Amino acid sequence: MKDIKNNTVWLLLLSLIGLTGVLPVSTRAADPVLTTVAEVRALTAAEAGKHYPVKLKGVVTFYDDGLFLRFIQDDTAGIYLNVTNALALKPGQLVEVEGVTDPGEFAPVVKPTTVKVVGTANLPVAKPVTLQELLSGAEDSQMVQISGEVRAVRYDNSMGNYFLEVVMGGERFTAYSRKLPVADPEQLVESEVKVRGVCSTLFNRLRQLFGFRLLVPREADLVIERPAPPDRKSVV
Repeated sequence: MKDIKNNTVWLLLLSLIGLTGVLPVSTRAADPVLTTVAEVRALTAAEAGKHYPVKLKGVVTFYDDGLFLRFIQDDTAGIYLNVTNALALKPGQLVEVEGVTDPGEFAPVVKPTTVKVVGTANLPVAKPVTLQELLSGAEDSQMVQISGEVRAVRYDNSMGNYFLEVVMGGERFTAYSRKLPVADPEQLVESEVKVRGVCSTLFNRLRQLFGFRLLVPREADLVIERPAPPDRKSVV
């Protein structure tokens, strides 16, 4: 009688495999854990939507909960953290992140379940890039470096950030920074600066890019390459 029951179970299992082509969920191998940012970024939106498990170790490159801007970078690439609860993280902190993949609104992101600070580390060397590379979307979430002319500077008390309007190759973008390398923000207007920061893309609901901004993690990442002329006139 026991053999008949066992045979029946196997027949049902084989029938199920024949009908679906896959084993039941309980008997399938576990999804592979993604351990580098590059692996996550290589996923399509549909693949990222399967919520593959992720375990990363990287350095915080920019973090501002008030602006919903949270990025880390490992040895392979940088990525956005879609955090649902506030975390008091700072650039330069080394963190271990566990969570799952998510399609994001422009490119794959990570939805953390746990974030643990395990030390400190140097920020990644900023990669010199062209305007075309920034507008392509390929540098989204990456630590990059560009140069441009400052056209305006303003401070937003509610956000605690300076907003620098910078022109590069005819394209205007905004650089966010908590601190400036000068005492008077007006000193930056019409100066040429080197900006190192995280490239944060601007996009619409169709996942189409229409611009970018640079998120400056430290005061030292804003470098004046050519001071403003002494007889300058305000440009807006």
